Amino acid sequence: MSERFVITGIGMVTAAGIGVEACWDTLCFGRSAVSRTELFGPDGMDARISGQVSSLPPVPDSIGPFEIKGRPMTFAVSAALEALSQAKAEELTVVPSRRAVLVAGGFDDVMLDMMGAAADAITSSGPSDFEHVEPGDLFGPLLQADYMANMSRYSQVEIMQVLAEYFDARQSLTVSTACAGGSTAIGDAMTMLRSGQADVALC
Repeated sequence: MSERFVITGIGMVTAAGIGVEACWDTLCFGRSAVSRTELFGPDGMDARISGQVSSLPPVPDSIGPFEIKGRPMTFAVSAALEALSQAKAEELTVVPSRRAVLVAGGFDDVMLDMMGAAADAITSSGPSDFEHVEPGDLFGPLLQADYMANMSRYSQVEIMQVLAEYFDARQSLTVSTACAGGSTAIGDAMTMLRSGQADVALC
């Protein structure tokens, strides 16, 4: 394990700030990144505070044929653009077949609202408690209310396609390991580099 890997750029969209500099300032000045939840109504919940990204970072409306839509994709594109700018990716001479993109995605407050509405549809009255709802019972209400039509905006595959288009990468991979997704993507990227599958990776 003597190989060395160089991180040439970092992009961040977090509750501590949008961009590496903003996040670093928050840490250096000891400012809290936790506040009352405002992206959805927390009343009635045991916890009403969270670390939340309260605004959307500026990103292009589209990349190639892909529209930039939804919070997960917007965050991913913003972080990727910052990292690639730091890395001076425009100066890369690596051919597309030797470039890789690895993506871990997620869902946001709109998806939570969709799931909550579906759960409410199968409970007798009032706000539902997900601990008392069987996951399989959610699909009927979701389909009947046409919530599934909005699912593409949360697709890890779609985010992967957008970033592969921008980075001109011919290798791409998605990972689904929940909160460990980012770390998993970095680990998989290291495996690809170490094994000689790729020369550069965006994750």
